[in-house]
Amino acid sequence: MAKTSTTKQNDILTRFTEPSEIFGPLDFELFQTGSYRIKTEDMLPQAEVVFLDEVFQGSSAILNTLLTLINERRFHNGAVSELTPLISLFGASSELPSDPALQAFSDRFLLRMEVEPVGAARLPELLDRGWEQERQRLLEGGEPSALRIEDLRSLLEVLRDVDLQPVRAVLA
Repeated sequence: MAKTSTTKQNDILTRFTEPSEIFGPLDFELFQTGSYRIKTEDMLPQAEVVFLDEVFQGSSAILNTLLTLINERRFHNGAVSELTPLISLFGASSELPSDPALQAFSDRFLLRMEVEPVGAARLPELLDRGWEQERQRLLEGGEPSALRIEDLRSLLEVLRDVDLQPVRAVLA
């Protein structure tokens, strides 16, 4: 049986974001019987690919839970620690954190890229060029440039065979 993929997209974190908005609501029926459990269906703990906008704006409760998800691929749901299907988590921020307490979380993003904003006057040009490149690729018989979840799963299968020694110094 093929596994269904769940992708969580476009969650924007603010200092007012509640953990239930990201991880899921409390299961009130179970709570009434004395069990604490979060309903994670269709929420971040069940996602394979996650994008969080303004990722450093989340509360400490959200960021600490995300640390466990990123590092261990686990979500602590009440008394149970559940393995998550997370393949990759991407984050964006309009500013890098200056707070030392956020440094541990920031360090979990191994690949970082600083991108200059595109001014409103040049946005139409950017969209036109991007669409023209994609259109040309399709006209030439190529596939769309989107990365598919199957591609990520294939990469995961060969991950254990990767030798980082040749690039270790650059990464360090």
